[in-house]
Amino acid sequence: SWFGWGGLSKILRSAFRSDPLILQGGTNKDLIVMEALEGEEWVVNTVSLLGVHKVTDAWRGPPKVVLEWEGGAQFVYTAQFLAEEHPRRAAVLEYTFACLDALGVRNGAAHTELIWTVLGPRLLEVNARPAGGLPRTPRSPNQLEALAMSLYDADHFLSLPTAPVGAAADDGHGEGQSAAVVFLRAPFNGYILGTALQQIVSLRTFGRFERDAIGLARFAEVAQGAGPPPPPSPVA
Repeated sequence: SWFGWGGLSKILRSAFRSDPLILQGGTNKDLIVMEALEGEEWVVNTVSLLGVHKVTDAWRGPPKVVLEWEGGAQFVYTAQFLAEEHPRRAAVLEYTFACLDALGVRNGAAHTELIWTVLGPRLLEVNARPAGGLPRTPRSPNQLEALAMSLYDADHFLSLPTAPVGAAADDGHGEGQSAAVVFLRAPFNGYILGTALQQIVSLRTFGRFERDAIGLARFAEVAQGAGPPPPPSPVA
């Protein structure tokens, strides 16, 4: 393990000390420990129909970091990049299809996470669902569009390429097909100044805020010219 036994023991103990209630209302009585995989992390989003798999977007990025927070520890992403054309990308996609076939995923969306190790791609998990949050790829069809297409326009879906071409650099006129996701996680509670947010959203490469930054997302709309937020509704 890259933690060493002391670090791994601390994480396991932390897992059992945490709140025993889980989202489904059950109780944590068991803990699954898997092999530690070291290397670049990959995410592949797919849609399948009758065993035919189509990739909508594939992302790569540095390994997650371990963040200790309020007595516990968790793995968090720092950044992901839309994967460019590369033999490694082709190998990851082929491996993903093999995993979907082995698990019997023949229809619907899937979100697969992998690690590129010294031995090649290795599976972390396959989630038989769309990726969390809104689609991040700058291309169409994204995963949700492809999923709807597979349900209501099967012929069109089956005519899609197995995977879109890899990311390409921006040509300076906004015509590139590259994208990046940056995960910002503050190590302590605090405030972000409005001027700092203004600098972020004014970047030409800025797309949107997401997840736990709903208020920030509305701030970005206003800062980019969508107009001021509506006044609060009167309370009877």
